[in-house]
Amino acid sequence: MGRKGQVPWNKVNIPKEDIEACLAKGMSSVRIGRELGFGATTIFNKMKEYGLKPTALRHQDYWNKEKLYRMYYDENKSTLQIGKEFGVHNTYITRAMSKLGIPRRNISEAGRLRIKRDGHAYNWKGGRTKRDGYVLIFKPNHPRAGSRSYIPEHRLVMEEKIGRYLLSGEQVHHINGIKDDNRPENLKLVSRADHQIYTELCKNCPLRQEIRLLQWQIKDLREELQYKLGLKEVNVWD
Repeated sequence: MGRKGQVPWNKVNIPKEDIEACLAKGMSSVRIGRELGFGATTIFNKMKEYGLKPTALRHQDYWNKEKLYRMYYDENKSTLQIGKEFGVHNTYITRAMSKLGIPRRNISEAGRLRIKRDGHAYNWKGGRTKRDGYVLIFKPNHPRAGSRSYIPEHRLVMEEKIGRYLLSGEQVHHINGIKDDNRPENLKLVSRADHQIYTELCKNCPLRQEIRLLQWQIKDLREELQYKLGLKEVNVWD
């Protein structure tokens, strides 16, 4: 019995010829269901009713232990890649490997192989991530790239701004205190000692808080004058 409002599979009219045409294209029951507008279970039951074999049973080549072992270990292909070559879902490949006694790679081995093959891991996010509020960019060829090959974005922006690599003693300070605001105008090149003064000694001092308040007030004034005068840009210092 199906869910409420769902037509039972034995009441659905799906021509046998339509299913056979899809099977001839190497489609699985899931893909056939999407093609014809029905669920995979309905398609599977209809195939059973018509005496049709699923696509996976039409491709017996992957049940060859020697061939599977060579593709998986010698050619370093994944079960997904092997499945695509045989025109079946990778679950059929993993099931065949289990039945034939072919051990699968563990997570670490699979991860290392993927990095070697594709250049990145399965959870790749385009080479951009965040740590402690800072934006990090994947730059394996950068001279100061660490073991994970990531470089702080604010340092890359500053290097592009000044046209050279930063020295080890040079630091990049975020003027407004927002760590992921890496606009060139918000970055200032300072020494390590000066950066410590900016970030630690004067982090919450009254003077810095007052400066921040004044900056916000100036911004509000500029926007208000711009609105009243109908100007594109207002210089409040004139």
